[in-house]
Amino acid sequence: MPSICYCHKDIGDIDRGGVCALFKELAKGMSKLGWQTYCITQRDLNIDNVKTIKIKAESDPLVYSEKVTKIINNLNPDIVECSIWKFELLNYLRQSERKSKV
Repeated sequence: MPSICYCHKDIGDIDRGGVCALFKELAKGMSKLGWQTYCITQRDLNIDNVKTIKIKAESDPLVYSEKVTKIINNLNPDIVECSIWKFELLNYLRQSERKSKV
């Protein structure tokens, strides 16, 4: 089964449209298509068949990025995606070897 991991620090925060609503719908859709779907976030998120990995917010963006990288390396998804390139996947992208497409 293919897998995808969304890394959106605040995805659970807004329910009235915008990018959060878009990525919630994408996660639902990928799950319905048979993908193992994960979401790394600091918010509560309840979407059927989407595994949420909630991590504590950090004031230092690089510490947060390191936490995200450890989780992604453990999940080893086919694809990872994030909304804030400046830090959520920064450490992951710096790895010399990685399986996931970004």
